[in-house]
Amino acid sequence: MRNKQGQFVKQKKAYTKKDIGTVLLHMLDGFLIAYLVTQPKLGLILIGLMIFVGFLVYEVLEDLRCADRGYRDIFGCLLGLGIYAIYPVALMLWERYR
Repeated sequence: MRNKQGQFVKQKKAYTKKDIGTVLLHMLDGFLIAYLVTQPKLGLILIGLMIFVGFLVYEVLEDLRCADRGYRDIFGCLLGLGIYAIYPVALMLWERYR
């Protein structure tokens, strides 16, 4: 990549080890929230939803305050939610077509 003077500039890596570690750490939050929301008790569902909303509000406000790229944290949480959501669907398909 070149700057305005036409000189080559070294680009930063898209993701560092710290970024990957942050995403993996917040995947655990996503797993916990997904576990709580899928329980049959209403109290656990509400706790899971409150944790999720609180997490999103905290990350957005923190990103606005100190601009620490909070989207990585939210991405990790959503990735954990998505991976956990695949499990019941895969289990259902396994039982149906086995």
